[in-house]
Order: sequence, then structure tokens, then C-alpha cells
Amino acid sequence: CLIRSGAHNNDHHETATNWVMSGRFGSAFGDWPAMGAVAAHESGFPGTLPPYVSIPRNPSFTWELGRSAYLGGRYESFKAGDPNEEGYRVRDVSHAQSLTEVRVQRRQSILQAVDKLARQVEGNDQLEAYDKFQKRATEMVLSGEARQAFAIDKEDQTLRDRYGRTTFGQSCLLARRLVEHGVSFVTINFGGWDHHAKIWEGLEKKLPDFDQGFSALVEDMHARSLLSETLVVAMGEFGRSPKINKDQGRDHWAPAASLLFTGAGVKTGQVIGATDKDGGQVVQTPVRPADVAWSIFSALGIDPRKHLHTADGRPVQILEEGKEIEGLYG
Repeated sequence: CLIRSGAHNNDHHETATNWVMSGRFGSAFGDWPAMGAVAAHESGFPGTLPPYVSIPRNPSFTWELGRSAYLGGRYESFKAGDPNEEGYRVRDVSHAQSLTEVRVQRRQSILQAVDKLARQVEGNDQLEAYDKFQKRATEMVLSGEARQAFAIDKEDQTLRDRYGRTTFGQSCLLARRLVEHGVSFVTINFGGWDHHAKIWEGLEKKLPDFDQGFSALVEDMHARSLLSETLVVAMGEFGRSPKINKDQGRDHWAPAASLLFTGAGVKTGQVIGATDKDGGQVVQTPVRPADVAWSIFSALGIDPRKHLHTADGRPVQILEEGKEIEGLYG
């Protein structure tokens, strides 16, 4: 499903990125948790794998975006790194050297003694949360399931070629593997679309990678019967100006953008929304960031009106506005 009418009024990279990744407008520094962090909070940690993974990492122009904000560190995304790197291994689920379980337990005993002393000295309640985080990290390292999920080298070489031997292509393939292994929310960051000059040269480099990787992801997930229960969304933080500038490029443009949705009950083969003849202003079915987030939360079974709590117990509604995109789900 192609949505032609994504619209908001902010053309600042960091601010807009946090807005579209959370559904709530705030500062450039991220006042609200990203959808993945909310999904992690609501799904919990049902297995050894983290519920929220970003590939290769969260967006970062000048600082990391799409974070967990007031939900706290345990709901931050797990950064998978670049799966297209030679000999790709995920640092946090691979041993730097061969470690037996006995050696791991010895190291934990020492660490526990240090942590106990730290608690006595600081009396810090946050250490309890850290202990849970640490336990889960240990489980990931010792778990064959976690290593298997990230073992992209186990994939058929022909299929890897189909996705494209690029960072984006292999990121799409890794995302499919993680979904198969039960990860609730995966974000793939594919930056570099800021073509303020020489846009044709820039897009000739970017578009083939996107077309190949995204189409392979959709086809592969459909073939494996994953698409019916997995929502796939492609979007940016805003659109680009409808007219070419003096440097043969296009500039930031918040009033109109395009998005792609498929899977999880999406009514495909349709176009939602429209812009004027210049492609600059939305004239039909405007879709704002809160509507996108609302529709994603709906697919995940999360009530967007639910209140979550800050560290000091203050209730905060997941979304303060928004509605499901009209006609999106069949």
C-alpha cells in the first residue's frame, strides 16, 4: 500500500526523525520513546533475544535518535551492527575468546561482589534494574538461540545475492531472520537521502540498493508465510521539495511525503492520499506521524491511549492524538 500523503510541519532532521519514530512531537533530543521501545516495554522479554533491535544501529545525524526516553535503558534498541561486513559477528552475543560456563560463572561471582559493594556505597535502586539487564545479557551470550538468529552466514548464498550484498540488503535479510526467531520490533536504518545537490547522481546510487533489498524482503517473507503476521513499513522523516533547486538537488520538505505499508492485514495494491499537481501539498487524506504510529501500534495489539509511567511514577499516554489510517487494513 502506497501512502502519498504523509504530512507534518517540521523539516529539521533530528526533531522530525524523533517525531515519526515515536508519533509524538518533542525536541530534537527525543522526549518520547520510539515505537520500538514502547513495543519492547509492552511485549516484555519473552525469550533470550532482545525485543527491539536496530540494524545497523539507530539513526544518528549528530546524536542517536529513536531511543527509549523515559522508559529507561532496558528498553533501548539492541544495535546489531553491519551484517554486510566481512566475517560479521554480533559483539554482544559472541565470545571474544572461548569461555566455558564455569569461567563465565567465576567472572559473574567477581562482578556480583563488586555490585554488592556498590549497592552498599550508593544505595542506588537503579542497580536492581541493571542486575536484570546483566542477567539477560549473560543468557544471550550463553544461548545458542541468540547466536543462531544473528548467524546470517548460514543463509543460502543465492538468497543473500537476491537481497543484495549491501548494508541495506543484508540488513533486510537479518531483519527477516530476527522476526523468524521472535523479535517483536526491528528497525533498519538506511540513511543518506539528503541530496541537496546532484540528486540524480545520488539516487542512482541509493535507489537500486533499496529496490533490491526491500523487494527481496517482501517476497521472502511472503514465501515463508511470515508476511501475514508481520507489518513492514518504509518511511523517512519527511519528504523532499517538489522543485529542483539551483544545485540540481531537492531540499527538506515536511508538507508531503510517501510511505509504504505491507503485511499484517494491510490492504495492498492501493494508493491512499494524494497531493496537488506539483506534489508539494497534500490535498486528500493527510497522514500525520501520530496516525502512522497509531496504525503500527494497532497492528501490534498495543492500545495507543494506554498510559505508561516515567521513572518517578508519572503517567504518560503513549499517543496524545492520532487515528488509524483510513482504509489501510482490509
